[in-house]
Amino acid sequence: MKRKLLAVSALFLFLLFGAQSAWATSLTWERGQVQHVEMDAALAATVDHVALLGQSSTIPFIPRALDNGHMGYDAVLTSDLALGEYTVRVFYADGTVGDFANVRVVEFQSAGYNPLGDYQTISLLSFTFFTVLLLAQGNDSFADDQTTAQDLSGDGFGRSARQRSRTRKGAIVSIALDHFRSSKTVSSSRVSPIFSRLLADGGYLQYSLGELVLLFPILGIVGGVMSYNDIRGVGHITTPSLAITLFMIILGVLDAGSAFIGAITFGILAATSKLYTNVYDYRTFIGLMILWISPSLLANKIRPLRKSFEDSDLWDRATDVVIGSLLMGWTIRAMVLGLNGCAHLHLPIERDANLCGVVGGAAIAIRYLWEEYVNHRNPLYLAYLSPSDVHEQDKNWRLAGWFAKGALFLFFAVSFLGLTWHLWVALVIYMFPVGLSLWQKRFPNFPALYQILPVGIASMILMTFINKFYSSFVNSHLKSANDARNVFLLMSVPGLAFGIIRAFGRKPQAGDVRWYMRPRFKYFYRVSGPIFLALASALTVGWIG
Repeated sequence: MKRKLLAVSALFLFLLFGAQSAWATSLTWERGQVQHVEMDAALAATVDHVALLGQSSTIPFIPRALDNGHMGYDAVLTSDLALGEYTVRVFYADGTVGDFANVRVVEFQSAGYNPLGDYQTISLLSFTFFTVLLLAQGNDSFADDQTTAQDLSGDGFGRSARQRSRTRKGAIVSIALDHFRSSKTVSSSRVSPIFSRLLADGGYLQYSLGELVLLFPILGIVGGVMSYNDIRGVGHITTPSLAITLFMIILGVLDAGSAFIGAITFGILAATSKLYTNVYDYRTFIGLMILWISPSLLANKIRPLRKSFEDSDLWDRATDVVIGSLLMGWTIRAMVLGLNGCAHLHLPIERDANLCGVVGGAAIAIRYLWEEYVNHRNPLYLAYLSPSDVHEQDKNWRLAGWFAKGALFLFFAVSFLGLTWHLWVALVIYMFPVGLSLWQKRFPNFPALYQILPVGIASMILMTFINKFYSSFVNSHLKSANDARNVFLLMSVPGLAFGIIRAFGRKPQAGDVRWYMRPRFKYFYRVSGPIFLALASALTVGWIG
């Protein structure tokens, strides 16, 4: 085992330093700006002229004397200049030439952005946030509808799963690695359920790849290094290129824990280069981290990534795949658009928000299918790696988690709402369902209410119609920043109302199911399902409304 870990570590160091050298650039400049270089006056005395060369273009620099005794050279990069690699070339008076610096020209990123003036985006973000919060309420991690082995417990369960892991085919089996993931998933839940889920998220990959699953954290580190090298010349935290962003989104969908390692790598490298210049840089970094690691975790909360075979059939799982992929693609698009509000800049990635949503949704679909295959092959092994029976979070850590959630919400919301009373009302609306879920079992349950509350596709359709109504209201009535704040609160009301009502309609009568799942409604369910799904898809992508 030690030799294998040493080999993996050596591969990691090779990839890390290889990535540093392969993607390193000296300077990063934004087009549409005046850029300049400086050189010592003694060296400048030997210079005839300086030019920027590359992409079939030659841009001359204009010399000017500086107060510090150096000579400066300015070049105007037009807004339509081709993106890519360039060279600052110095032409000396004696006829020789030399390359002063390598330059990567990127899209203009410095245009200021005021989210309170973008009413439509505020409406979309608030609607998406509170809708996802509503749909995820009550579906805690892998605990619901997950494959379990209730007939096995303690060491017996562990031995059985480990014995089954030895029978796997096509993978390098490591019992020690299996035990590490399982035990740490259980124990870390005392501190943080999120970290517990990050550890468990790659269990299905471990079934398929064995010890080769360690390549995924390495890919996360490489992705973090690539992201840093792509933005370090800009001088502040911004979004990396589209290709790198898509790579990190896909990696996060496949294994959120590996994407988390990549985000931490990116954050540390950015800190060592002093790229955090203001509070907006911190928000942008955290926003990027959420974009990279949260899609698979949210998808599992909304539509479980795997279910026990007794609780679902082919139709139900197909519905999970389609709804989960559609909803998370829509959510990823909103996350990308929300990064502008975090940075208070028009970031280049906003133009590709739709593409990020499509790619992320497709990756979620692949994740569902892969999980289902592994669950079919060896459910006991998968239940061992990603156990549903974990330690309850300690009270002190739970209290700290509440404060952390509230503080994080304020940290982001203040960037969109400012320090107004709307911010504190929004905090109460956000935290209320969180507290309500802890005590809802003490409330009376009304089975009739459970039957009429919309869930799944029906809930998506209803919430999307509400969004359409508010969007129309925004376009026709909102004229000020205060109106945008009001819209944020208005968009939270449906989710809050449904959350409160759901606390009193938690479950059906004993032995019953939702009305459309009853045997006499079987064909209605099968026929209406595709119709409602098509309607939800058309509403979500904007084909209707």
